[in-house]
Amino acid sequence: MERLTANWETPRWYHTFTELSEMVAEGGFMIRRMVEPRPTEEQVRQNPDLDDCHRVPYFLIFELVAS
Repeated sequence: MERLTANWETPRWYHTFTELSEMVAEGGFMIRRMVEPRPTEEQVRQNPDLDDCHRVPYFLIFELVAS
């Protein structure tokens, strides 16, 4: 696979868990499951900048159900 050479930015939103859960509830949903994807130990060895994501999640994935 050819490597990407262009740089891009990922949009960021900073919210507390309270704010996130309120937005979910106001949208008519309930959280069924929440996942914090994390890099493997090998990925952290290859990119030490990822080490702090074991303490602070970089991403959250929500599985929602209509309430």
